[in-house]
Amino acid sequence: MEQRPTISPERAQPPPAGEDGDEAARPQAGGGWRAFWRHPLTPLLVLGLALQLVREEYPFTHYPMYSRPAAEPNGYYYITDAGGDPLPVTWHTGMTPSRVGKQFLTIRLDFIRAEERRSGTSGRDFSEAVIAEFDERAGIEVLHYLREMSLQRSRNPERHLTGGLQLVEGRLRRGRQGLEETERVIATLEAEAGEAGAEP
Repeated sequence: MEQRPTISPERAQPPPAGEDGDEAARPQAGGGWRAFWRHPLTPLLVLGLALQLVREEYPFTHYPMYSRPAAEPNGYYYITDAGGDPLPVTWHTGMTPSRVGKQFLTIRLDFIRAEERRSGTSGRDFSEAVIAEFDERAGIEVLHYLREMSLQRSRNPERHLTGGLQLVEGRLRRGRQGLEETERVIATLEAEAGEAGAEP
């Protein structure tokens, strides 16, 4: 009886991928797209394209104010000492200048709305003197708040806003000669008693 040759277990195993057969060497369908979607920069690319399509629909924006300034004045706010030198408000209080401006505008709006309810008159009809009064009152509240924040935030006396303070509003607008900038002092807070330069 003729004996058939036996096959060792090692030879019975299928060839490793890419050696004898071409199955592993053959590129799989969709492999390129799969690698593209797994790339870490793909979400940024998709987000950038989506923002260009969505444009100014809230909550998305492509920030056009940096390239096309509006004709209406844009305001910004900062704090100075009694001599008019700007102070690093974030270092003193932890608040950014943008938050200072938002707080001032919020308090100012509260004053205007309260007066509208009291007088039954729209804020658009208020005189410049009335608006200036609300500006000053709101500014003084902001300065008091910043002083308290500086005292609570640090034990370092150099960070305490105990001297004279001013809240300054700056305005940028597009004029005939390009960008025009104006500034005005909204409110002044006197130095605390015992501070250098304070009035007796």
